[in-house]
Amino acid sequence: MISQEILQLIKQGESDSLELKRSLGERREIVETAAAFANASGGIILVGVSPQQEIIGVQIGTDTLESLANSIKQNTDPAVLPSREYVELTGISPRTATRDLVDLVGKGVLRQSGRGKGSHFELLG
Repeated sequence: MISQEILQLIKQGESDSLELKRSLGERREIVETAAAFANASGGIILVGVSPQQEIIGVQIGTDTLESLANSIKQNTDPAVLPSREYVELTGISPRTATRDLVDLVGKGVLRQSGRGKGSHFELLG
């Protein structure tokens, strides 16, 4: 079931902080958008939704999210680590992930950009 919040975002359409992608086959464009959001004030990328706001959906395999997060991380400099992907990659709870990320920001290992769902983290150094 799709949450009301996501349906509202889709209904609003693309903007400076929302990008709609039809499929994971648009990996290069997804990475470029993540980099653009990292250089702005953050944003949300919804995959499985056409630019005409049609919900298509996507099949997610066991390594899909990890692979996408790695593509974003490897193709941005400094590396951008989407916060949701951090949870998926590490297998920890969102609450623990938040504590970890805040701790790493405090230690100067990561820099946070954006807030809430639009937040992302850049590896420093």
